[in-house]
Amino acid sequence: MELELSLVRSGLVSADDYVEALGRREEERPPLGQVAIEEGLLGVRQVLEVIRTQQLQSDRKFGEVAVEKGYLTSAQVATLLMHQQQRQRPVIDHLVELGSVTYEQIAQAAKKGARLNSPDHPTDESVAEPALA
Repeated sequence: MELELSLVRSGLVSADDYVEALGRREEERPPLGQVAIEEGLLGVRQVLEVIRTQQLQSDRKFGEVAVEKGYLTSAQVATLLMHQQQRQRPVIDHLVELGSVTYEQIAQAAKKGARLNSPDHPTDESVAEPALA
């Protein structure tokens, strides 16, 4: 996300396009129950039971309910969340699809950022403030 935010800060990508890209990424996120079935950790009946509980208690997250019911451990939920995130394309891809930026521009911005953060180019945090006398 750091690269994407630097594209916004530099003006190469508009804040509106960034928000749109985040929304598109969110839309493609598969439901956690689907990931659990695909990973072989839950069956369809278990997923439906968790969803029924969520319908009755709408503030409950899928993983929380699944752990409470003994269907999953907290570690398994963490693994599923990682798998869920990996199934989403990077925000960068959505920015390119929107026409906000090209992969070439992204590569140039990444190189520029790497140079700016190298030991030869101190960052704002590493520059000492002048002492007040």
